Amino acid sequence: MMITMESNQMMIERYRHIRSAASEKVEIEMKDYILIIEGQGLIMQAMTKDEILLKGMIHCVWVNEYEESSRR
Repeated sequence: MMITMESNQMMIERYRHIRSAASEKVEIEMKDYILIIEGQGLIMQAMTKDEILLKGMIHCVWVNEYEESSRR
């Protein structure tokens, strides 16, 4: 997994799937955790099966670990 940030954009590589997406909060499931991005005007500018380019004003990025019982 790799995350690259610069100015008002973030590139997320090797994600599993998008759990939820709104203009103020995006949740992305990674292999071992959930990546949560909070901000304003968040949009997925580009997306492939392996990468997401997220743009907007990013305020906070945090990681929420899976509980043992919910791992796949």
